[in-house]
Amino acid sequence: MYIGEKAYLCAMKVGITICTCGTAEKILNGRRLIMQRGTLHIISPLITCVELAQSDDFVSLSLTDAPDQLIDVMYPYLSHLMERNMPLFPVIELSEERCCYYESNMRDIFSLQTEVSMMPQGILRQANEKVILLRKQTLVLELLTHLLSQPTANAPQPCTHKEQIVMQFLQSLVKNHATERQVAFYAAQAGLSRRHFSSIVSERLGLTPIEIITLVTINNAKRLLHEKGVQVKYVAEQLGFPEQFTFRKYFKTHTGMSPRAYQKNIRVAFGN
Repeated sequence: MYIGEKAYLCAMKVGITICTCGTAEKILNGRRLIMQRGTLHIISPLITCVELAQSDDFVSLSLTDAPDQLIDVMYPYLSHLMERNMPLFPVIELSEERCCYYESNMRDIFSLQTEVSMMPQGILRQANEKVILLRKQTLVLELLTHLLSQPTANAPQPCTHKEQIVMQFLQSLVKNHATERQVAFYAAQAGLSRRHFSSIVSERLGLTPIEIITLVTINNAKRLLHEKGVQVKYVAEQLGFPEQFTFRKYFKTHTGMSPRAYQKNIRVAFGN
């Protein structure tokens, strides 16, 4: 199965969702959450969300896109978010002022998306699609900036032993994704057998370690391939593949297309 098939669609989203009215009960990575107006949580391939119940008047707005569209603005801050337990419980409580700000901006983006979807294909539509993407990236970056400027925001809560193992895995993956893609490496860091380690990660995140490693690797590959003029050989080297052929095979196995075909699609979609 390659990333992009139906089974991966829910996992392949990055963004934010915010409650604007009513209440809802969810479980995020095994922790119970009551959403109310101003409650915002981050959406990413590493976060599992189970919706339990919601009030009749519950309304939420979700701003998402493929990871390769938003990963550039989020990636530099992953290690800082981990210090706040964000990968395990990615929840933020916004003030009424900020809630109104994000609600207004998200509705503006949705309105623009509707207008652009009715435009004929061409340079004007491509330009407006870029505007939408930039507005999404700006909003997410503003959220991250706000979060990181609040020293007590989302203060770390005591972690269980299993959550500590998962946190260590995610932190190590951020540091070593370009050189280590073997589950055994991360299991050894945790002092566990591969089977026990995989069981804990799957239980907490809803994805196996190898699926998470693959998501991170492919997302980083796509991010690099987006850069204008970048060579496939350079991307392979940056991601620690021994040779270009190995990277091409890995990328095609998990996306269904070669790196060059992916770059071609990017040029067509963005008019580059």
